Amino acid sequence: MPAFSAISTKLALSLFAFIFLAACSNNKLPLISSSQKQGSITLSKEQIGATHDGVRRMIPNPQSAKFLGGTARKAKEGPGIDVCGNVDYLDTDGKTRVEQPYYVELRETNGQPNAGRGQVGGDPSKLAKVRFLCREHK
Repeated sequence: MPAFSAISTKLALSLFAFIFLAACSNNKLPLISSSQKQGSITLSKEQIGATHDGVRRMIPNPQSAKFLGGTARKAKEGPGIDVCGNVDYLDTDGKTRVEQPYYVELRETNGQPNAGRGQVGGDPSKLAKVRFLCREHK
């Protein structure tokens, strides 16, 4: 009987280790991100366009913007949606700024989405504000 108990314990530990490792793997099991748990929302095509237009107004070479995705949540204060993401763009010195974080406050004006305030960039003053405002999107 003791040999059977030792084998069962080893099997149980092996199974636990396998499940634990599978759960930790990014490409094996789909995990729900915390932003999904906290109420991320899907933007309409018009809202995405307004967000991109708002970010383009904040960078030196708007035509160079390449958007790398983002998340959107209902604004904590007031009506609207807060959008956070990253964008690549050419700076005034001709250098490509890679994965620059942004946030945009998306509101409605006359029934149309409008990107009001926002921030783009990786310099310390801008980055601190973006990280603070986007902390719950991750």
